[in-house]
Amino acid sequence: MSRCRQELSRTCEDGLNAQINLQMSVMYTYTSMAAHFERDDVDLPAVSEYFSKCAGEERDQMNKLISYQNKRGGHVKFNDVNEPPEKAASFPHALAAFEAGLELEKKINRALLILRGMAETEKDMQMAEFLETNFVARRAVSLKAAADRVSSLLRARGGDASATGGSEADGAAGLGEWHFDKCLSD
Repeated sequence: MSRCRQELSRTCEDGLNAQINLQMSVMYTYTSMAAHFERDDVDLPAVSEYFSKCAGEERDQMNKLISYQNKRGGHVKFNDVNEPPEKAASFPHALAAFEAGLELEKKINRALLILRGMAETEKDMQMAEFLETNFVARRAVSLKAAADRVSSLLRARGGDASATGGSEADGAAGLGEWHFDKCLSD
């Protein structure tokens, strides 16, 4: 047992480990998405860079959670990292990838809210504050930015940006995606 452990419940420790592993899985998926858009037959370099940046942000957040777990005297437990879903390595167009990215952001946000609630239930206000300050508030901004990119791509493809389900409005992707990629790099 760690000598610095104080008031960290097993429930919170397990919750932190689950979040660490989720962040790692999402990082791995974003890395796969970045690799897809860097391929010569896809060639959307700014989209690739965007997903690479997303992977880096997930890695940084994972490392922050690992550091926090260690500071509290918990033990980090890594699970096997599964291969990203096959669709993460092959998207028919950028819109599908950005919609998948938005779903990943929602998944991480949901898990963080559950983890913060768990900390409150366990009366671990230090952990609840740490999560709120370092993760939860920032996720709202990330979610909005991801949703904005989906809307922009829908408009670029000639679809209705207010429609739900996004990719059903499957206009011509070529020039609109190329232009979106150029704007994303600015």
